[in-house]
Amino acid sequence: MAGHGIGVRQARAAALGLTALLCASCATEPQRAAPLPEPPPRVESDAPFAWGTARTMSRELAPVGKALAGVGLEVANAPCAWLRWEPGAVPDWERVDAWVVALQSAGIRDLELCLDFHALRASDTLLKPRSDLPADPEQRAALAEWAASVVERYDDDGDFDAPGLDGSVRRFRIGSDLHAGGIEPFADYPELLVRFQTAFREASDRVVVVLPPLRARGAPPGAVAARLDALATATDVFDEWTIEASGSAEELDAWLAWLAVNGGGKPIQVIGGTTAPVAEEGAPSRCDQKGPERARLGPATPESDRCAIAAAFDALLRGSPEAIAWARASAARNVVTKGLVLARRGVRRAELASATDATWWSDPSFHAAAGLAAWSGLLERDGHRGYPAFFAYRQLERALARREEIERLPLDSQQVHVYALDGNDGRAWVGWYEPPHFVGPGDPLPPVLVQLDIDADRVRVEHTVTEVGVTSSEASVRELGDEPLWIELTPTPAFVYPD
Repeated sequence: MAGHGIGVRQARAAALGLTALLCASCATEPQRAAPLPEPPPRVESDAPFAWGTARTMSRELAPVGKALAGVGLEVANAPCAWLRWEPGAVPDWERVDAWVVALQSAGIRDLELCLDFHALRASDTLLKPRSDLPADPEQRAALAEWAASVVERYDDDGDFDAPGLDGSVRRFRIGSDLHAGGIEPFADYPELLVRFQTAFREASDRVVVVLPPLRARGAPPGAVAARLDALATATDVFDEWTIEASGSAEELDAWLAWLAVNGGGKPIQVIGGTTAPVAEEGAPSRCDQKGPERARLGPATPESDRCAIAAAFDALLRGSPEAIAWARASAARNVVTKGLVLARRGVRRAELASATDATWWSDPSFHAAAGLAAWSGLLERDGHRGYPAFFAYRQLERALARREEIERLPLDSQQVHVYALDGNDGRAWVGWYEPPHFVGPGDPLPPVLVQLDIDADRVRVEHTVTEVGVTSSEASVRELGDEPLWIELTPTPAFVYPD
């Protein structure tokens, strides 16, 4: 890829040319999501990965699946709560069957089922369920037999298959969380994987055994170092790592880089990249909490912003149109920024957004414990209207299609991100600025001025769709001649194409 001359300087506040498209003028209620074209346009792509949607649970699976498959979203993972083993319990086959068949019919065929080990107890939380391995050897054998029966039901071999199955489900994740408390006693987990692998192979020789997620938060390997050491000696009994990407793009990048070196050469999938890393866990809508109820802030967010963040989440929970528009815009930006990280690191399977809003998290009693999850869906629940994240995904997919070379350009500031893309469709650039402070509802987006030396007489610049009700971004054409491109970057990613 050709070299680039790069310069960055802080723009004057008066020079701010781009502002947050946050529906600040809406007085009483949020704007409706934008209607989708009918039928949804299929985006043909040679991009070397399969994008997906987290835990697609909408009751209107057929139209939702059709809309998502129409833009190349071909991955879906089922919730772990759907297949939790307990002695003597019978799985809810009807719910899982309906999910698999509906998504297959819609064209989403890369499906993953999660096999877990017990139902939630009173001591558990929705965010941190425990998976206790049975101590009794007979129960462990029964657990492995149960897991094999799940594989048999979805292997599409004509024996004991789910009604309406149209192709096999090959991917099975074993457990819900790899961190402390997620699977106990963890010393016995590698032995469980051996049991599962043996049982799976008897049912089907095409099964992919996937580990539960590592949470990409802080610097790797962090608190899971001992668990990763134990798994490093058992890489022959699983096929793929999983990283949960609910943190920042920078944290995700660091974990992907570390695991690529220390993961025994196994592929990595990414899940849970569904919400901008403003704050999560604990009670983000409160700034006075202590101990475990104290929300985790994103790594780039200073502690001094905690109460401003709490005010934003409190406004969200009260249904403020301005706050909801801010959350929708944040979700759209998150799709693009994390998507560029994944593409650069060669991730081949990822869920990058929720199909629909996780609306239960909008209950004020949860204090926004799942961050922006209640406002980060791609589609309305009927599958006929798209939120900004849906149209941002389309922009990202088109930028990455047939551009296999992806490089993050070196800049003076680590807070400025510029990715250069190259391939059969020519060159393109995507850039944004991560400010060192919280930018909340109604706040102007802080800019930096960046110089790009690119070999083009003129370029087309479009910005990520962030406004509810808008389906595309109006592009501006810049005449360059022999001059470099000076572009203001804000937290809203900008796409630059030679014109």
